[in-house]
Amino acid sequence: DEWELKKMEYAMDKKSTGYYVNLYYTGPSDIVAKLERAMVIDDRIIRFLNLKYDAKMLRHRELYKKGEVPSIFRKEEEEETIDEPEI
Repeated sequence: DEWELKKMEYAMDKKSTGYYVNLYYTGPSDIVAKLERAMVIDDRIIRFLNLKYDAKMLRHRELYKKGEVPSIFRKEEEEETIDEPEI
């Protein structure tokens, strides 16, 4: 998923914007070390983060692909509008 050019919270290497990419991949266990090595060497990559999928993340990804991710904040948003005092 390409998140495109976004403003960073704080400047890194004198840059205030960055092109964000979310990459999902599967492979053998040694692929993580190879990818991290390649990202460290590449000067265009300022920062990266590798996460291992757990069951909850995998389920969320499958729902996202189908466009069926539920809004977990919907109930809270409805309660906020109901509880606001009238002036």
